[in-house]
Amino acid sequence: MPSTKSKSNPQKRPQKKIKVLQIKKGPQQSFFSEYFYQILGVLFGVLTLFCKGLEYRWDESIVIALWIVGILFVARQAWRLIQGEPTANKEKQRGKDKKKVVLAQPVKNYKPPEVPRVSKDFSHVPPRGVKGYPPPSPFIKPPK
Repeated sequence: MPSTKSKSNPQKRPQKKIKVLQIKKGPQQSFFSEYFYQILGVLFGVLTLFCKGLEYRWDESIVIALWIVGILFVARQAWRLIQGEPTANKEKQRGKDKKKVVLAQPVKNYKPPEVPRVSKDFSHVPPRGVKGYPPPSPFIKPPK
């Protein structure tokens, strides 16, 4: 016997759209700017050993390496000041005050959920005389 109800066609059903949360990427730093102080430390060690290889005494080679590394450090700080980048101390203070938050892109066309429409006479308490509310619990015995 054929049924009078038409079967639902999966092709005609509306597809549920899934919104993927997109994360903004922060500005990418160069290798040199990200590991600047470590590079200065390695450069200091290499310059000290290089000067020692040129037959300077240890104290002289350390002073020469410190001068070169110090000049590079001051030059970078001056360049950052000219470019308008914040200094390292300000970045650390900002990091303490405000933690970095990965920002999600705002959802476009956001609609807040609608408040259910109820009549003015609506009450969450059932009317008197309705015995089916709340449903009886199997754990609570009714009073005698």
